[in-house]
Amino acid sequence: MKYICEIDKNVVKFLAPNHEQFGNLSFNTVLSAILRLLDARVLDKKLHLIGIKILRKTIEVENIHTTSAAAEWEEGWESFRKTIKNKQKMIVQRGTIEFLCKHFSEETDEDIKEECILVCISVLFDGYLPA
Repeated sequence: MKYICEIDKNVVKFLAPNHEQFGNLSFNTVLSAILRLLDARVLDKKLHLIGIKILRKTIEVENIHTTSAAAEWEEGWESFRKTIKNKQKMIVQRGTIEFLCKHFSEETDEDIKEECILVCISVLFDGYLPA
C-alpha cells in the first residue's frame, strides 16, 4: 500500500535515467485510474473487492500500529491524525465520495457493499468534515 501511495518516488528509483517519461505518474493519477477501473465494472468479484480495499487502505495504512479497518480503531491512531486527515483529503478530492455513493446504490453483491461501507468509515473517521 505504501508503494502505491508513493508511486511517483518509487518509479523514479527504478527508472532513474529514464523517469521523465513517467512524469505524470503520481498517487492521484493511480487513484483516479483505480476509480475508473472499478466504475467500469470489468473486474471479477475478487479483483473488485481488492480495488475497493485499496481505497480504504490508502487512509488506514497511515496508522502504523495496526492493519485493521478504521471501523475497528479504538486507540493508538491519534498520533497519526494529521497524516490520516491528509489522506482523507486526497481521496475525497479524487471524487471517491461520489463514486462510493453511485457504486453502493447500483451494487447488488453484499460483500462489495460491505467493503464500500468500510471505505466510507475510513473517509469519515475522526469526523472528517469535507466528506
